[in-house]
Amino acid sequence: MTIERCTLEDYVQILSNLTEFWGSERTRGLHHPMFVREFGDSAPGNAHSIAFHTSLGMSLIGQPNADGIPVVQDYAGPGEDRVVFDMSIEGI
Repeated sequence: MTIERCTLEDYVQILSNLTEFWGSERTRGLHHPMFVREFGDSAPGNAHSIAFHTSLGMSLIGQPNADGIPVVQDYAGPGEDRVVFDMSIEGI
């Protein structure tokens, strides 16, 4: 199986089938394009995503890459390093 990023065409198709799949459009708000973009790009160069998640109290795990950003090597496949966030929920 190959997992690929969601394209704009994929997103439009998902929205067009929401009612048929879920039986209503109640989940429409959970399918905001922001989530498709945010969760579809956790590459080390995504400074906005890193800043957003660290502002929520999350921290990066992994080993520093050439730019000093902690990454988990080969996370998304061979040669596809990704930033991975961690957050303790103890005491929340």
